[in-house]
Amino acid sequence: SHSAPPVGGRGGRGGCRCSEDPMCADDGESTVESSDMSSGQPHFIQQTPSGISAGDRSMMGGYGNGGGGPNDASLNSDHWSMQSWQSRYEHRTSDSPKNRNAHRTSDSPKNRNAHRKSMAKSGKGAPSADKLGTVQGVFLPCISQILGVIFFLRLPTITAQAGSVGATMIIFASVLSTLFTSLSLSAIATNGTIQAGGPYYIISRTLGVEIGGSLGMLFYLGTTLGSSMYVLGAVEAFNTKLNDYGAAKVEAEEEAIDDWVAYNEIDDDDDDMIDDAILLAEEYAAQREDRMVDPNVIMGLCLMFVLAFMVSAGAKWVNRSANFFLLIVMTSIASILFGTMLFAAGIWNGTLHPEEDRAVFCNIWPHYSPDPQTNVTPSFWSLLALFYPSVTGILAGTNRSAVLKTPSKSIPSGTIGAIAVTTSLYLAQVWLIGSVVAHRTLLENKMVVAFIAWPNSVIIKVGIITACVGAALQCLTGAPQLLAAIAADGAIPFLKIADPGEKEPTVAIWITWFIASLATLAGNLDYITPIITMFFLLMYGGINLCCFLLGWVNAPGFRPTFRYFHKNVSLFGFVWCLGLALVISWIMAFAAIGLISLGYYYIMKKQKKPPKAEGGKKLSGVGVGVGVDDDDDDSQRHIIGANWGDIHDSVRYKLTTMVLLRVTGTENFHAKNWRPQLLTVVETDDLGNPINGQVLALAAQMQKGRGLNMVVSIKRGSLLKPGAFEASREVKSQLRKRMKAEGMENGFPTVAVTQAGFCEAVLSAVTHTGLGPVSPNIVLLPWNGDHLRKKPDRVDSFVDCVRGLNNMKQAIVLFKGGDKWPRHWNRVRDAVIDIYWIVEDGGLCLLLPYILSKHRVWRRNARLRVFAVATDPRQNMEDLDRSVGEHLRILRIEAEVRVVDLSRTGISFDMTGTRASSDDCSSGADLGMWRNMTIDEAFSVGTPSIQPTPSTLNDCEDLAKKERAQMSTAKMFNTVIRLNSYSSNLVVTNMPLVESMTSSSAFVRYIDAMSDHVENMLLVQGSEFEVVTDVA
Repeated sequence: SHSAPPVGGRGGRGGCRCSEDPMCADDGESTVESSDMSSGQPHFIQQTPSGISAGDRSMMGGYGNGGGGPNDASLNSDHWSMQSWQSRYEHRTSDSPKNRNAHRTSDSPKNRNAHRKSMAKSGKGAPSADKLGTVQGVFLPCISQILGVIFFLRLPTITAQAGSVGATMIIFASVLSTLFTSLSLSAIATNGTIQAGGPYYIISRTLGVEIGGSLGMLFYLGTTLGSSMYVLGAVEAFNTKLNDYGAAKVEAEEEAIDDWVAYNEIDDDDDDMIDDAILLAEEYAAQREDRMVDPNVIMGLCLMFVLAFMVSAGAKWVNRSANFFLLIVMTSIASILFGTMLFAAGIWNGTLHPEEDRAVFCNIWPHYSPDPQTNVTPSFWSLLALFYPSVTGILAGTNRSAVLKTPSKSIPSGTIGAIAVTTSLYLAQVWLIGSVVAHRTLLENKMVVAFIAWPNSVIIKVGIITACVGAALQCLTGAPQLLAAIAADGAIPFLKIADPGEKEPTVAIWITWFIASLATLAGNLDYITPIITMFFLLMYGGINLCCFLLGWVNAPGFRPTFRYFHKNVSLFGFVWCLGLALVISWIMAFAAIGLISLGYYYIMKKQKKPPKAEGGKKLSGVGVGVGVDDDDDDSQRHIIGANWGDIHDSVRYKLTTMVLLRVTGTENFHAKNWRPQLLTVVETDDLGNPINGQVLALAAQMQKGRGLNMVVSIKRGSLLKPGAFEASREVKSQLRKRMKAEGMENGFPTVAVTQAGFCEAVLSAVTHTGLGPVSPNIVLLPWNGDHLRKKPDRVDSFVDCVRGLNNMKQAIVLFKGGDKWPRHWNRVRDAVIDIYWIVEDGGLCLLLPYILSKHRVWRRNARLRVFAVATDPRQNMEDLDRSVGEHLRILRIEAEVRVVDLSRTGISFDMTGTRASSDDCSSGADLGMWRNMTIDEAFSVGTPSIQPTPSTLNDCEDLAKKERAQMSTAKMFNTVIRLNSYSSNLVVTNMPLVESMTSSSAFVRYIDAMSDHVENMLLVQGSEFEVVTDVA
C-alpha cells in the first residue's frame, strides 16, 4: 500500500525518524517516510518550506518547461491512464539522490547551529531573564527618541508665533496622529512578532512589497534626514553663546566697538567717525561671512562623520549609551521647568533681564511676525510642520517586540505612556514659558530655555547637545537597519549592495552617512523638518491603513491580544495623517505621493518570479523562499515573488463576498448588463496539455465580453486512488500555464476527476462551477465529428449532454477550429466574420462575433457580414434586408447585411423544431409548440406565418426519408456558405436543435454536412434570455 506524504510547512515533524531530537524537530527541513508501490521499500521525501516535496517540485518544473513524459497513442481516449501516470509520478519522486540524503542533511551540525543562531537573532531563543520589561524595553526608548532638539530650540519660537493656545492646538494635532498610530501598532505588534525593518516589515507584509518598499524608502529618508536635523541642532546649540542676548549681548557689543575704535586710534569725541567705523566694521563682517562657508555646515559634516564612524564600530555601544543620554536630557528638562517657575515667582532671573524679558500672559494668542533669522512669516501649518518631528519615535518599542517579556502589555502601555509623558512636558513648557516670558524674547532668543534654566545655563547647553547627539546616533543606527531590511528582501534591486547578510550593515551605514551629509549642507534645521514631517505622516498613515484593512477583512489570522483596538480608529488615524500632510503643504504631499507611485511602479516592474532550484539548492542573490534551502542562517530573508501573506487576497475576498451577496442572479440580469460567463470544456493529455488548443484560444479571445472564463478538463479516474489528487493538481497547473500562453490571464482552470461518463461530468461541472450568481451561462464545446463517430456511445453521450444543457437553460457554442485558427500572438488584418442568422435567439448569434471582433487578435479592420436567411417563400427579400439593417443600427453593431434564400428547404424546422414526444412513437415529434422564431417571423410586419412542414417530416414511420430530407437541407446550406464565405476567417450560425433530429447520430451527421470544408465555424444556440437590447 502507498502512504501519501503529509503536507507540512517549515518545522513540521511529519514522519521524521529523528522527531525525538528537538533540534531536528524545529529545523527548517524535515523528512517524512513513504513507501514505493513498485518496490515496497521505504524512501524519504524532503519537505521544502512550501510543503511540496523536492521530487514533486522537480517534476513540476519539468512540466512547466514542456516536458514530462511520452506522448502515447492513448491521448485521444476518454479514459485517463491514471495508473501509468501515477507510476511515473512516484518514481520521479522517490528516486532522487537529494531525497536519499535528506535525513542526513537535515540533521547536520550546520543546520542545528543555524537554527540556534536564527532563534537567538529573532529573540525567541533568549532566556526569559534576558528579555526586557515595559520601562526598559518600550517606555524609555520611546522617550529618548521623542524628546529632542525641537523641544529645546524651536518650541519657544513656536509659542511666540502661535501663542500658547495655538501651540497647544499644534501639539494636540500632532499627538493625535501618533496616538492613533500607536493604537494600530499595538494591535499589529500583539498579533505577531515584528521583525527587521519595523514599519517597512508591517506595510510590506500587509499592503504588499510594492507599497511597502516605496513607503519604506520614504521612511528611511525621513529617518536619515532626522539625523541631519539633530546634528544641525547640536551645532546650533554649540555655536550659540550664552551671552548673545539681552544686556550681556549689548555689553559685549560695546566692548567690541571700544576695542575696534582703540585699535584704529579713533578720537572718542568724534561721534560721526565712530558711527562710520561701526558701519564699516559691520559691512566688512557681512562681506567676510558671504565669502566664507557657513561654519555650521563644516561642523555638521565633521560631527556627522564622527557619529557614522561610531555607529559602524558597533551599534551595541549606541544602545548602551541611550539611557545615559536620556538621563542628561531629563535633567535638563527639569532644570528648565524649575527655572521657569522660579522666574515666574520673581525668585530667579537666570541671565534674562527682569524688566525687559518678563511679561505676564503676553503670548496667549497668536502673534505671527517675520522670523529674525529667515525673515519669513510662518503660518499655523508651517509651525505644525516644524514641530511634528518632535512627536515621532513611537516605533522604538515596537521594533523591540521580539525581546520583550510580554509584548501584548509592554508595547501599548509603554508607547502610550511615553506619548502621555512627552505631551505633558510639551504643554507644561508652552504654558509656563508663554505665560511669563516676553514675546520679543521668545521670538529672537532661540536659546531662551538655557537663559532661564536653574541653576546654570551650561546644563541646558550640554543637555541640548547630548540630546541631539543621542538622537542622531539612534537615527544613524535605525536607518541603515531599515535600508538593509529592504535590500535583503530584494524589493529594490539596485540596493542589493546594501544587503549585509549575516554581518553588520556597514555599507548601509555609509550610504546613510552620505545622504545625511548632503542634507546637512542646508545649514538650518528649519529647512529639513517639513520634509521629515511629510515622510513620517505618510508612513504613519500607511500603518493605520494596514491595521484598518486587517480589521476590515476580519481574517481569522488577525488575532491581536490588544483589547482597545477598533478598525474605525485606525481608519480615522489614516485620514487624519493624510489630512495633516495635505493641509501642511499639498504640493509637498503630492510630491511625496508621486515618489511613492514611482517607487511602486519601479518595484512592480522589477518584480520577477524566483528562479527554480533543483532540490532546494541555494540560489545566488536571493534569500529564503520557494525552492530555497532553509539551512541558511538568515531564515527571515525573502525573494521577490514569494508569498508574504499580504492582505491583497483578503481584500479581494472581502470585496468579492460583499458583491456576490448583492449581485442579481443570471436569470434576472437585464440585457444591458448581460455578459458572457464562459465555461470551456477542453480535452487534455495526461500532462495537462490541451489536445485541441484552438478552443482554448477562442475562449481567450472572448474576454472582450468582460465576463468570467472558466476552463474544465474532465478525467476518468477516482480520487480514492493514491496519487490521483496530486496528478490532477499537475494537470491543473499545466492547464493554467497553457491558458496564460493563450492570453487568458484571468481564467479559472479546474480538473474534474470522475468515473461518470462525459455527459454527467459536463452537466455536473456546469452545476458546480462558479459561485452563486457568478456562474457560467455559456458552455463552449469543441466539435470533432470524426472523433465522435468512432464509438457510438460517444455520440449518444455528447448529444445527451447537449439535451441536458438545453434543459438547464444554458447557451451552447460548438466550435470547429482548424490549424490556422489565430492564436494569442497572431494579428489578423482585414478579417471577415460571416454570420448566417436564421433564428432570433435573444441576439447571442450577433453578440458573440461582435465581442470576438474587438479582441486585439481580430480588431485590425475586422468586418462583420450578416446573412439574413429567409425561410418563408412569401418573404419580401428587400424588406427583410432593410429590417435587419435597421435592427443592427439600433443595436449599435456595424455590419454589412445580405439576404440568402433557403425557403425551399426544411431548415426552419431543423433550427426551431419541437421537442420530442414519446406519445406517438419512440423517436417521433410533437408539432405543438415552437422553440424560437425565425428571422422571417421576427421581422414580419403582420402576424407571423407558420410555414407548414412537409408531410414526410411528420411521418414517424418513415424516419429514413426524414433524415434524407434533413441531410439534403444541411448540404444545401453548406453550399450557400461555401459560395458566399469562401474567403472569410470565421463562419457563425445557429446550431440545429437536437429535438428536430431523428437520432443522435443524425445530429452529428447534420452538423458535419453543414460544416463540410468550412475550416472555422461557430454554432450558437441561445438560451431563453435576451442578451442584446436597444434600450439606453
